[in-house]
Amino acid sequence: SSEPSLIPSSSLIPSFMPTMEPSSMPTFLSDFDLCKKFLDRADTTSPVGQVNANEYAVFISLWTRGQIDEDKFIFLPDDLKVEFRLISKWDEDGRLFIPTTANSAEEEAYLSDACASTLEIIHRYIPPDTPMPSQLPTSLPSYNPTSMPSSEPSIVPSSEPSVVPSSEPSL
Repeated sequence: SSEPSLIPSSSLIPSFMPTMEPSSMPTFLSDFDLCKKFLDRADTTSPVGQVNANEYAVFISLWTRGQIDEDKFIFLPDDLKVEFRLISKWDEDGRLFIPTTANSAEEEAYLSDACASTLEIIHRYIPPDTPMPSQLPTSLPSYNPTSMPSSEPSIVPSSEPSVVPSSEPSL
């Protein structure tokens, strides 16, 4: 008697993915998780679960942390607009959309391919080794010490003796 296999069939694994243990692919998995998270966050209009063209522009801005920051689809770089058209599906009203969720292995593979191809185009503008800004700039001072000396005297006493003689004689 043959027992059911616990290993997924290779037909469920997108062709661009190496067939390895999931633990050896952290970069892809984190990119795919981020893609799904940002698709979900960009999906703000009805119907829920479908990212339309302008929501796609928001999705690109979220995924690039504002480095490609357009509020309307028409202002996106041409290859990102073409990619949206290639990876989209048609709704019943003839509008293009990207689904934000996958309910089957086939839909998961589709979403995985869509995320990977979109990220490939993003990398044409922002190479993968380019650090993304982690947060918005702030006017607050940094808590990290600097290596540059200050021109102002310190209020806190130093543990090191001063090399400049004091004007007051010590007793």
